[in-house]
Amino acid sequence: MKSSQAAKQSSLKISAISSWLPLLSNFLVGIFLTPVLIDKLGKAPYGIWVLAGSLVGYYGMLRLGVGAAIMRYLPYHDSKGNTRKANEIVNSALAFYALVAMTILLISNTMDDSLAAFYQGGNDMAQLIRVMGLAAAIECSFLVFDAVVRARGYWVWANGIVTVAALLRACGLLYCVFSGYGLVSMGWVMVGVNMNSLLLFTLLVHRFFPDIQLRPGSVSAHQFRSLLTYGFSSLLIALSLTLTLQGHNFIIGKVLSLQDVTIYAVIVILIRNAREAVVAPNRVIFPRFAFLDGQNDRSEIRALFFKASIVNALCGAWVYLCLIMLGPSFVTLWLGQGFEQAYPALVILGFGFLFDSILAVIPSFMGGVGQQKTMARYAVLEAVTGLAVSYLLTLFYGITGTALGLLLTLVLVRGVLCLMHICRLLGISYLMFCRKRLLFPVSVLTLFSCAGYLGNIERYIVSWFDLVAAFLLLTLFYVSLVIMFAGPGRASFLSSCALLFRQPRLYLRDLINNG
Repeated sequence: MKSSQAAKQSSLKISAISSWLPLLSNFLVGIFLTPVLIDKLGKAPYGIWVLAGSLVGYYGMLRLGVGAAIMRYLPYHDSKGNTRKANEIVNSALAFYALVAMTILLISNTMDDSLAAFYQGGNDMAQLIRVMGLAAAIECSFLVFDAVVRARGYWVWANGIVTVAALLRACGLLYCVFSGYGLVSMGWVMVGVNMNSLLLFTLLVHRFFPDIQLRPGSVSAHQFRSLLTYGFSSLLIALSLTLTLQGHNFIIGKVLSLQDVTIYAVIVILIRNAREAVVAPNRVIFPRFAFLDGQNDRSEIRALFFKASIVNALCGAWVYLCLIMLGPSFVTLWLGQGFEQAYPALVILGFGFLFDSILAVIPSFMGGVGQQKTMARYAVLEAVTGLAVSYLLTLFYGITGTALGLLLTLVLVRGVLCLMHICRLLGISYLMFCRKRLLFPVSVLTLFSCAGYLGNIERYIVSWFDLVAAFLLLTLFYVSLVIMFAGPGRASFLSSCALLFRQPRLYLRDLINNG
């Protein structure tokens, strides 16, 4: 039994690490591919490419979050050994996504000319919308298999396929632009990449999950309703998060100016990438929570929640510490001067999303144990309240007020109301959780932010070399603080350092288990 549990824990760690592969590949592809496409296509054709991709991206709303529902119900029924219901979940999801795919094709082939005329994109844009619609329809099928693979714990395989798709897409697009094939051919690259992903995911399910049988007779009206009910809550959560991150642009654009929108957008880009780096590994424990819920193993659920929260607290503090301390210098080296008025907002958002990172395990926990509706209510409350408070504060304090409104809402809704609800579910003390998980990262971030402001650290970083050196030095200081104040046991600083460097896995295991 112990070895089995150890194997599961090891699998979770590897899966969590693999979640960074798609993030890294998409980030690097975006950094290198975007200037090439703009240079080879020209600004107007590239604008058509981005616009068509954005329009097609809204098709994702038609899926109604059913992928998240698969992640909940499949491991739940697996834990009970109910193969029949597991098959009903998968086949019902495929049936629903087949309807979505047909709807996407219908919309793409009836609205293409109207959309192209509205945006004055010409025949190329109309054809591109049709082809991209086909790519989105194909994507529906492999997203079901993607969710199945992840629900069964094969995150490394799924992330590998997504990473390969990103690289193939980049190579295909580069080939098209250097060969002069144009926008429509770039759309067919998307079709080919999605077909390849569908093939790989289908082979993966067939190879590793022979118990999953694709039969129309396994489509269940009851499971269909369950998927839609659960999925709609997931969709509300996703839309609320989008509103939280992007809705402030509308406020700033209305109250302040379009120039301020650009300035704030740069800060949001940094925050969004930092957030995704911390939050992404938490998704691997979603199906584990569902599996444990099916077994009604409350003690393991509580233990998993605590372990994930300590990792989030330590990683989140490090990520946002680097962002707050080095973000202004990075922006200056990257884009030049002119963004100084957004730096206070960067500090405020850093603190706000530190709370978000520490509590990043909450969506996976709530979704896994079937509390998705409750999570959706908190997410909608947070988004609506955040926009209202940010609007009022923007009137008085500009961009800084916008960020302050988000911080206050995150602390009130996520850090107080939602967290108190979670603590009641888990049977733990709210004050104890705050002391053990929030006190150290918030204290570190406050201490270093004040020191950075008083020492005017930006004036010492005038090159990329200086930035890298400052990052390494900051990381070293942070690790020292973790060893001294958050490390496991009562060992001395020197002995803790020795253990960390001689047996890092043992040190990290003790840190997570006893932190």
